[in-house]
Amino acid sequence: MDAGPARKRSAGFSLAELLLTLALLGLAAWIVLRIVDRGTRIGGDVSAPVAPEAVLETAFRMLRADVRAAAAGGLPLADAIRLVADQTGTSGPDEYPTGGDAPVAVRSGTDQLGLRGAIRSPLVRLEAHVGGSDETVAERARAQPAEVPLRAPAGPGLDAVRARVTDALRSGKAFFFVRDGAGLWAVARVVSVADRGMDGALDLVVDFTDEDARASNRGGEPGAAARLADVTAGGAFDDLVWFVARGLEGRPPDFVPGSDPESLRFPNPFLAVARWTGKGRWDIHGAGEEIEDMQVGWGLGDAGGNVEWRGIEPGSAAPSDGDMEDASGRSRLQALRIALVARSPERLLRASGEPAPEFTVPMNGPRPGSVPGAAPIGWDPKPERRIRFDREPREERLDLPPPYATAR
Repeated sequence: MDAGPARKRSAGFSLAELLLTLALLGLAAWIVLRIVDRGTRIGGDVSAPVAPEAVLETAFRMLRADVRAAAAGGLPLADAIRLVADQTGTSGPDEYPTGGDAPVAVRSGTDQLGLRGAIRSPLVRLEAHVGGSDETVAERARAQPAEVPLRAPAGPGLDAVRARVTDALRSGKAFFFVRDGAGLWAVARVVSVADRGMDGALDLVVDFTDEDARASNRGGEPGAAARLADVTAGGAFDDLVWFVARGLEGRPPDFVPGSDPESLRFPNPFLAVARWTGKGRWDIHGAGEEIEDMQVGWGLGDAGGNVEWRGIEPGSAAPSDGDMEDASGRSRLQALRIALVARSPERLLRASGEPAPEFTVPMNGPRPGSVPGAAPIGWDPKPERRIRFDREPREERLDLPPPYATAR
């Protein structure tokens, strides 16, 4: 009997087709998940701009800590807190070499504040004698200044000093300063640091003949170590400068040449702190984004206990080096007033008919347009070309301890 026409193919997919379909669906799902994951990770790296108020809070907290530490950091105030430059662009250094591709430029029209002493680690007590002998450290510094052993007995903060010195040695030179009971001091380069022994003391060998160390002495005096009496204290030597960095030159859309005010050529200045590392180089860290101005006022005491302020009003000159001490050589500095101006990175649209923004510079900063490169960002000689930004100025007064601080 004839079997008749072949049976029709049953409905549905074959096993091979089903496996192929599942594979394609899996591949498509994997691609979608990768795209979503990539977008999530990229989005997570982009943080919202920090408000000017928050930037200022952080910047002042760091600056305040360094100023107070310098005031108690083992050096007379006249040496510990100093004016590096007032209204940069007319005096003082205008850039800081880092050993990298290019130096970091200072924003014109801003002040620079120098701090020296044991700042980022504690001041510690030092033994007056070279270990195992009747020879004093001061005598060794005169006889063999290139190889002087120092010993700080175990005590609070000593591990922080050891870590500070060790970290500095890894990146270049490390410096240490010593002082005597009369307040005379000298800086040396750290030659070696002994491993921590059972007694927990810090043992160093230092070189007072190092060129960079001598340059760090008061007035760059090469023989500062030879004038020391019995040493009493010392610490890891920090030489810091706080300043406003100019930042990188802008590109569209941050700065469009010809259509934007010239004050926008460097649209992203920032507060910076530079640490001296020797060999003409500085280690620089940012301390506040979009901070475009720093001005420093100086409160000098007189014989009657009154405070005379310098550099806090337009046209008021900052003090000279000779103003910082009285006739007996004691520091007159009693307080600082520091003003910072933080700016939002986003431009604000100006509504039709709204007047052009005015720009106020704190303290004795130069008026807009008077110093090249010092105008507030967005300023232009023609009011109709000016660009508005949210700004937040803040000023703080920092009262300082007595002129001479003991080891803490």
